[in-house]
Amino acid sequence: MPTQKVLLFGFPHTGTTIFRNIMGHCEDVEEMICESRHAFQETTKPFVVVKYPFTWDQFFGDEYKDYIKIFIVRNPLWVFSSLNKRFSNNIPADHNMWSYFRVLDRFVYYASNPIPNSFLVHYEDLFDNNFAVMRNIFDAIGLKYGDEIFDNSKYVNKAQSSGNEIPKEEPEHTSHNAYRSYQVNQPFTNNNLLEKLDLNIHQRHAFCTNNLVKILYPNNEQIMKDYDAMVRERKQKEEKEIHQKQEEEKIEN
Repeated sequence: MPTQKVLLFGFPHTGTTIFRNIMGHCEDVEEMICESRHAFQETTKPFVVVKYPFTWDQFFGDEYKDYIKIFIVRNPLWVFSSLNKRFSNNIPADHNMWSYFRVLDRFVYYASNPIPNSFLVHYEDLFDNNFAVMRNIFDAIGLKYGDEIFDNSKYVNKAQSSGNEIPKEEPEHTSHNAYRSYQVNQPFTNNNLLEKLDLNIHQRHAFCTNNLVKILYPNNEQIMKDYDAMVRERKQKEEKEIHQKQEEEKIEN
């Protein structure tokens, strides 16, 4: 039988690389360590998986009718917090929020108009109930795997084909290849944490008011309120600690 091709796609910083890594842990999957719109690597294994970090309309047409397609989106609050850090708040044009909104438009459309051999996935849902969403996809595809595939400590994951030495300590976000290598070899957990948010005022407004975002992520306004409360609490704690230290110094003097 011919090798079944699997294509992962979505938008940068939505989890396509780590999804590919986890799928590549399956014994019957050949993982292509690159970003490509085509699974061209020859293999004797039944499946070959490749990722592309953007969403092309062609993926939904006849050219890809023989592919299994996995379309991943992630809450923009964390996508763009990550992009801001990676690119020092100078995000490339093809990574901008308008490009992201177009991806959401495609996701919403195909959620209502599904096509064969396709799976639509929220990054945030990957981790619940012992990775049930991923397990369901893998079972539907027919992959062979055990619980160990979700334990990154048992594997050496690669984000790209070169520069894959795994840093022992977390690199700067701007050290692109080093940070990616470090990141994909950490425990497979949900990284949508309040303390990781880092958005400017325009991004905050857009990701709480855009209609497409509100369809897929209706709680973003509350998330930002929770973030603001966390920041205030931390600031109050720091101010209290400074005040206590000053009072102790007065007593000592």
